[in-house]
Amino acid sequence: MPAPVPEQIYPDVAAFGSLAAALRAAAERDGLDLDGVTTARTPGWINVGARVARADRIASVVMASEVRAFSSELWSKGVCLSGGTTGDLEMTARLLAFWCGGATLAEVRERYPFMNVGELALAHERGTAVEVKWRLLLESAPDPVRPAVEAAAGQPLLRGLFPFLSHNTLRFSRCTGYPYSADVPHIEATSGNRFRVVAPGGTLVVEGVNARDAAAAIASSLPPGFPPAVAGTAPDLA
Repeated sequence: MPAPVPEQIYPDVAAFGSLAAALRAAAERDGLDLDGVTTARTPGWINVGARVARADRIASVVMASEVRAFSSELWSKGVCLSGGTTGDLEMTARLLAFWCGGATLAEVRERYPFMNVGELALAHERGTAVEVKWRLLLESAPDPVRPAVEAAAGQPLLRGLFPFLSHNTLRFSRCTGYPYSADVPHIEATSGNRFRVVAPGGTLVVEGVNARDAAAAIASSLPPGFPPAVAGTAPDLA
């Protein structure tokens, strides 16, 4: 069932029946174009969530249920680049129009200080996400998987891929946005500072090895000149 709009908290939204309709009206009052705003796709959020998609940019908004708050996320090429919350409906409409109209992250941060913009998000915008993500992992990877990150960073073919962690597993993607590609072997931390390498599909490549040998096993399985990661998502690689 679609969630009802809480009238006491959001009378301005309830008057239009849904967040999408209220945002569209707020934009029109400001002379802005939000014709592309649609209701949320997820069942249960239809009245209290909204989404705008233009070219490679997406802006989404959901309403809190117990306090007045519009939580926005700004996406591009499969990456959530910024998020923040305000209780101002008109400001939210302006934010969506600003982002989908082509604003940079620096411009978003300056005009809407409640929106968070991190270092990695700026790197995605600059096209340096792979380099920055490797540096961040080398600085902050947890102990079980840290040796694998350090070893993989020393392999040029792997260093060109987009790295990410999942449950003490170091994975590599040929794209920088989600969904990531799933066609490169990954390294799993086991006990005693040992590691296993698992191929796409779950086939065990090697186990009980040190981090350096695990990283070398993956690098040697890739063809020479294996291309570095590119911006976008796995479907974009097809």
